[in-house]
Amino acid sequence: CADIAEDVCDCEGTMPEENYDCDGNCTTGIDCVGVCGGSAEVDECGECGGSGSEEGYNCEGVPELFTYNQSTEQAFYYFYTVTINNDNVDTDDWVGAFKGDVCVGSLQWDITMCNNNVCSLPVMGNDDTDWTVGYMETGDLPSFKIFDASNNEYFDALPSENIPFENFGTFVLDSLEGGILDCTDDSACNYNEAGTVDDGSCTYPEEYYDCDGNCIADIDCTGECGGSATDDECGVCNGDNSSCSDCAGVPNGDSWESDCGCVAVDNSGDDCDDCFGVPNGSAWDSDCGCVAGD
Repeated sequence: CADIAEDVCDCEGTMPEENYDCDGNCTTGIDCVGVCGGSAEVDECGECGGSGSEEGYNCEGVPELFTYNQSTEQAFYYFYTVTINNDNVDTDDWVGAFKGDVCVGSLQWDITMCNNNVCSLPVMGNDDTDWTVGYMETGDLPSFKIFDASNNEYFDALPSENIPFENFGTFVLDSLEGGILDCTDDSACNYNEAGTVDDGSCTYPEEYYDCDGNCIADIDCTGECGGSATDDECGVCNGDNSSCSDCAGVPNGDSWESDCGCVAVDNSGDDCDDCFGVPNGSAWDSDCGCVAGD
């Protein structure tokens, strides 16, 4: 047959297999498993036909914020208990150590895989390589986060003790508490009812004041809130009653100072006159009458 159509392989009208020409050559792309015209692709993790990394994780199965580089300088922080909102973490949860925003160590907290059910968190230091820039230096305090695998949520975490980094250091701590770190004392000015772990940030009003700076105690006569100064009986603030005391020392009293000294108001003040009427004189009454003292 002389007239064979372009897309027909022979005089019998045989058609080429889909995606191939009549000579058996693939006319479309070959996918990653070697199928001509196939749809399999290499995912972000380099796996042919894979589905990529799980949401919230990298290709190695590590939470996205918890990736870090190995270092020749490192320390280990052991925690007897690790909790989120007072509940022990699950075996799928992770713990991470940070210097600022830089992750310097992490571990899946599966205590069944740790000696005596106590896991150690590796914390990397700066060993002067390009990939450890910004890592821990001696004396730095690491901060911590916990990753809740059940809902892909990160929580800040508070260690039971702040221990500075030291190369090759091994530190054992009682607990690491994750949750909403804030002031949990409802008597504090900055109380946060949503807080689940008290981070020591509570602030309190000055004595005798409320959180808005209002005096909630009595104000004394000097204007001091909660002060003890009072008006004396003379009406003088913080006075000693001396400004209005009479000669007998009685505030607002009516004793008076006579020639004979301080006497009561109903006293004529001549009790000390001699018989000539001279105050404190020496004349005396004799049988002959009032005579001079000499």
